[in-house]
Amino acid sequence: MKITLEYGDDDRQEAERALKATDYGLVLWKLDQWLRVETSGIYDDRVTMGMQRCRDKLYTLMTEYGVEFPE
Repeated sequence: MKITLEYGDDDRQEAERALKATDYGLVLWKLDQWLRVETSGIYDDRVTMGMQRCRDKLYTLMTEYGVEFPE
């Protein structure tokens, strides 16, 4: 598949975001994996619950924006 995106001179920031989209996704995936491991760690219940809330919020936002992690 070939996709061509064109940006005007004033759209530099949008073009850079599009080029970095995969990197943004990888950062979120790595954060999710880190939170998953940490929530099964040795922290007290309040810390673990806070980490789980962060992970839940991440999934809520992903659903709202129609994105998901690749399988």
